[in-house]
Amino acid sequence: MKILTIYVLSTFTKILAFVLPTFIGLYLVVEFVERIDEFLQYQASMGTITLYLLFRIPVVGVQIGPLAILLSVALSVALLQRSREIIAFLAAGTSPWRIIYPFLIGALIMSAMGLGAEEFILPRAHRALMDLQDNQRRSLPQEVLMQQGELWFRASEATFVHIELLDPAAERIHGLTIYRKDAAGELIEQVHAREARWLFRRWILLDGTISRFQGKLTTHIEHFTRLEMPIGMEPEALRSMFTPPSHMSLSELQSYMRRLRDRGVDMTTYARDFQTKLATPIMGVVMAVIGLAAMWGTHDTRRISFGFVGSLCGAAAYWAMMMAGTALSGAQQLSLLLGIWLPHLIALGLSSFVFWRKTFA
Repeated sequence: MKILTIYVLSTFTKILAFVLPTFIGLYLVVEFVERIDEFLQYQASMGTITLYLLFRIPVVGVQIGPLAILLSVALSVALLQRSREIIAFLAAGTSPWRIIYPFLIGALIMSAMGLGAEEFILPRAHRALMDLQDNQRRSLPQEVLMQQGELWFRASEATFVHIELLDPAAERIHGLTIYRKDAAGELIEQVHAREARWLFRRWILLDGTISRFQGKLTTHIEHFTRLEMPIGMEPEALRSMFTPPSHMSLSELQSYMRRLRDRGVDMTTYARDFQTKLATPIMGVVMAVIGLAAMWGTHDTRRISFGFVGSLCGAAAYWAMMMAGTALSGAQQLSLLLGIWLPHLIALGLSSFVFWRKTFA
């Protein structure tokens, strides 16, 4: 049985090793053609373009990995069926489970690699891509430090701004402090606000204090509930510096959501991104089962063709269910967990049922 497992798994691995790089290459070629005007506009060198495409490889690999798994499973089963090897295995008393579980092992390994990439590789690739684009466009803001939503920047020669938590989707700042210094570098004023909102193209600070200093002594403290005050950056500039949820690792996104929850901020959008990042690698396992269900029992050329069509139709239906579930959860017609995970469970259950009917009915 070990020989059979290694043989089936090696067949799947060889085909996947061909299919996945081919898909990645085709995707990058299409993206290069789509972005060629942008490359020319910013006069990007060949070295910059090459770096951009290299940094895109892990991102594209995770995105199209499930489709590559589907086609690799379908091609592997087709080859084994065409050569009558599966019939020989079954005639020798091998159970169907012994034949299919190497494919599931391969899909699980790919899913684990996808989760690892989401946590350790993709965030670094996204940051490298953003740095590359910012350097090319020469639009990096000066003297800015940002980490997990917390931001420090210099608004002018004597003014520094600290943002505890940035929610760019709502154009809202949670925990804003503005420091003003004199020519000698001594702190003369500190403005602190619980929250700042972008309304009518200006920043409105809510529930805060204005503290004035002379030397190291506080001379005056003034409380306010609403104050209009510029902070040196508009939401668009802040948004360009913010790391979007799709570019965060799972742990970073979880930490950011925890900070939003502690401040009583609606984090539905970020929770949906977090669940989607968790579910994306699992798609590889579901795609493997869809491929097995569609291709099992295809011995002749005609049935193999129908099997491939069935695999693609099953994958398209699976994708449509995922889009519908995400849209319904976004419109609050379904709960978040149900909208994200129910399509995967339905596709997995239906594919398993079809495979069982083909095998044992």
